[in-house]
Amino acid sequence: MALLESSRHAGEWRSLVYSLAEAFGRTVDAKATATVNHCSRVRDLALGLGRSMGLTGPELESLELAALLHDVGRLETATSEFSEEAHRIHIFFTEAFMRSLRLPERLADAVEIACAHHEAFDGSGYPRGLRGEAMSQGARILQLVNAYDAMVFTPQADGRPLTESEALGRLRARKASSSTPPPPRPSSPASSTSRRSASTPAWSASRRWTSPPILPDGREGQAFEATAQDLSSGGMLLVLPEDLPVGTLLRAVIHLPGERIEALAKVVRLLPPEGGRSRAGVLFLWQGGVQ
Repeated sequence: MALLESSRHAGEWRSLVYSLAEAFGRTVDAKATATVNHCSRVRDLALGLGRSMGLTGPELESLELAALLHDVGRLETATSEFSEEAHRIHIFFTEAFMRSLRLPERLADAVEIACAHHEAFDGSGYPRGLRGEAMSQGARILQLVNAYDAMVFTPQADGRPLTESEALGRLRARKASSSTPPPPRPSSPASSTSRRSASTPAWSASRRWTSPPILPDGREGQAFEATAQDLSSGGMLLVLPEDLPVGTLLRAVIHLPGERIEALAKVVRLLPPEGGRSRAGVLFLWQGGVQ
């Protein structure tokens, strides 16, 4: 009886979690008429394709959750203060939101899947420039159906959406192009090959930190070194060599005595300079211990 009762409650919690995820997806879609029902459609397409490819159990659950929440970061960027280019940074907020859910281990892949929905088979996507097989199967499915839905529901360069056959033809052409090298990217402090290590800087015992920030307009800034004047569970006060605009996004693995903390953070306040150096209040969007 205890096992049956446990299973019943587990089913109720699963239903609640996915209902909430669907509600978040609808809220995101309501922000722009071009994306009405986008998250729900992407979920249905992703599950259909996933099942046809043999995905089962937690694989399908992770894919469904990722599909419903992949655009949740647009709740942060869908304001007049963000340029169209800056909307690229919505993936940062999607990652912060999904990590804050502290998903069980069997659904942990949902974060990686959701954050890959603007990657491309030829390596020209973002945020990491992943290419082909570098993406998990779930991520490739979500990337594919997200691109397809955008093509058939959003007006293209000629002012009309693509037909189903046109969209499928374009996707096939993109996949075929993945056999050729992607176009070169402009040089930056963190290239597509170094971005993963550059985006997870370490704190030393003196709490000094180097990180390439993501600026409010979506560009990656120059790496910098800063000192944490104060650090708490909610955020930190950084002493900087120069001002960072409010809205700048930061990533870090913070090394403390006996503990490491991974964090996604946002500059929310500029304080008066001290000793000729800038100061900024930083809010943790998500933080948690790492192994």
